[in-house]
Amino acid sequence: MQLRETITNRKSTRAFLDKPVESEKIQSILDLARHAPSGVNTQPWQVAVVQGETKKILEEQLEQAFRSGTKASLDYQYYPKKWEEPFKSRRKACGLKMYSTLNISREDKERQLDQWAANYRAFDAPVALFFFLNELAEQGSYLDYGMFLQSVMLAAVDQGLATCPQAALA
Repeated sequence: MQLRETITNRKSTRAFLDKPVESEKIQSILDLARHAPSGVNTQPWQVAVVQGETKKILEEQLEQAFRSGTKASLDYQYYPKKWEEPFKSRRKACGLKMYSTLNISREDKERQLDQWAANYRAFDAPVALFFFLNELAEQGSYLDYGMFLQSVMLAAVDQGLATCPQAALA
């Protein structure tokens, strides 16, 4: 696959086949992505690969915490506290498109909640990768981290796999 095709084929997938992913593919993706640049090669991240029963237990706990109303303790502020244009309109358009594609009306708060809860199950993907950035990391490391994450996602496309990065877990 050509780079242009790999980049344009990457999208955030929210429905996965109930099919295991070979450990060799996961290792290959991570081996390739580790070549992403980082300041003085610090690579200030760690990756936990979770699948099978461990994934199921962890995701049940995450979803239960979400549904119980447990207030999230964010490691960092992902979204702006106050939305301004043009970002506010883009966010709204994205949400409307996603929910209309899923036939979830604006009034159907229960189905909206169920769809949001799917974030905590990694949309039922057979494998979840949890990425951790060292607490000492500063803003430059976040740039490095982003390049690493993009490399993981592109390597997954190259392996015929889909991904969906999860801001819900910040």
